[in-house]
Amino acid sequence: MAIINMTLAEVQGLTETDHKHLQVLYNNLDVLLTSPEDFSDPVGMIEVIEFNLQKVWKFPQDARYHTHWTKIKGCTCPKLDNKNYFGSNLCLINQTCPWHSPSKSNV
Repeated sequence: MAIINMTLAEVQGLTETDHKHLQVLYNNLDVLLTSPEDFSDPVGMIEVIEFNLQKVWKFPQDARYHTHWTKIKGCTCPKLDNKNYFGSNLCLINQTCPWHSPSKSNV
């Protein structure tokens, strides 16, 4: 179960319904990240969840601020380097990553 940052939730004016929606989204995200092989398009599903998280948190929906895509089990993309490019249009992809290589998706 995800722990919601209550200070941020208060600042953003989240309702109890928003809290419940976040719990569902975070639970679904956890399943996708830990068992991606059980889904036909886990990378695409993670992206959809990240956009929905931004919406519920009342942030602009912007892929430049997605952070979960490199947390998928088996991802070999450079996590620290991608963290350094947070907020930019640059994503560093390992060409042999089982989830993000050019032959797999278009992160």
